[in-house]
Amino acid sequence: MLRCSAPDCIRYAIAKGLCMMHYARLRRYGRISLVKKKPAHADESLIQRLEDQSIPVPECGCRIWLHQTNGRYGMLTYKNKTMFAHRASWETHYGPVPKGMNVLHRCDTPSCINPHHLFLGTQCDNMQDAIKKGRFKGRKKVFAAILSITIFIASLSGVGGREKEVNTMKLDDLTVRMAGNKLLISGDPKVLSDICNILGTLTDLTRYLKKRTEHIQAQKRATDPIDRAQREAAFNTRSKDVFCVYRKHLENGCGGNKALALKTTRQELGLMACDTKILVMQGRKLAREKRG
Repeated sequence: MLRCSAPDCIRYAIAKGLCMMHYARLRRYGRISLVKKKPAHADESLIQRLEDQSIPVPECGCRIWLHQTNGRYGMLTYKNKTMFAHRASWETHYGPVPKGMNVLHRCDTPSCINPHHLFLGTQCDNMQDAIKKGRFKGRKKVFAAILSITIFIASLSGVGGREKEVNTMKLDDLTVRMAGNKLLISGDPKVLSDICNILGTLTDLTRYLKKRTEHIQAQKRATDPIDRAQREAAFNTRSKDVFCVYRKHLENGCGGNKALALKTTRQELGLMACDTKILVMQGRKLAREKRG
């Protein structure tokens, strides 16, 4: 029989000149070695990758990324790290991007990686730039203004590590200013009216979602056996305590009058009448089971 053609292998060949082990590797991995081959671009520099996988457009000056995208922006993997192509282009030409800043496009072409078409800005700056360039119109413009105001307030309060010294933001039709803890908005009355209406709707929606979330959580707790057992144990403990107080009043101060003992117990513990009755009944039941 023929021997396996793989280097340093002394097993007998069964198919395609390979032994069982190397033939299985060939079918599964496409190679007989377990050492992975390096990608063709493994030793390329990041600048070389960016140039090889993009083409210039002389008419507008953009350099369009031709490789992987997330639907809008170019993506690439370099040294086991996935990043945006335009962000990688900025870092290779100008250095690291500061914390809390984004790389924005002057040309409004998401796949462009030309460093001369890029600039740094916060998310608030990005929203203002979109509004100024007319990408938001009508209802969308009002929502964009609300989002810009929200991001502006978050940046002033240092949320997400984004701090600003400037306390005024200007949009096309609005001026937003922080005076102490108060937010002052001035501008077009129609836009302000639309913003108030939308904020009112969002407030109502937030209340509804909060109630709905609490309802769903209560349903989950009711079906969770561990949580149900814990709540039953707590209920039984509370029932025993209330029943002890009730029996003390029944035997000592109320002369055997059950209604008066219930009323005195309710007033002492600050409970509702129905809750007091339920807890006393449960405590009495537990006491009978203990005696039995």
